[in-house]
Amino acid sequence: IKKITVTDRKNTVLRTEVVVDHADGTTASYIGLDEKSLQVKLDDPIYPGTVIGTVDDALDSDENHNFKFNIYYFSNEEVEDMEGKKIKIIERSVAPQFLTSDGIKKIESDENYTVKYNEDVLFKEMTPEEKSKNKIVL
Repeated sequence: IKKITVTDRKNTVLRTEVVVDHADGTTASYIGLDEKSLQVKLDDPIYPGTVIGTVDDALDSDENHNFKFNIYYFSNEEVEDMEGKKIKIIERSVAPQFLTSDGIKKIESDENYTVKYNEDVLFKEMTPEEKSKNKIVL
């Protein structure tokens, strides 16, 4: 959990970011949460359905609320930049797919989605102990 600085055309705003490390080596970043609403602390396990917090009240230059979600992994991949110079890529983003009421989808901007889940998806990566402990949540 950390504060990050976001600058747009009008001003600079401190925003709260929660970073979640996954067992498969990917990392999820949630930017734009109200620090006072956080429901998790450092090193808390986070399962599907865990409430992390609520979106803050910061507005972008168009007066819209802005919440950023990213999944990425660290990389040592070398590529060529525009001038042909070798550079290392430190992070690679993953385009996540979500289970919605319309099936598995990649989320697009300015669209509305209804979240859906089933036990196969919910418990896919949990240990038997975690499955047993979290089954009552359903």
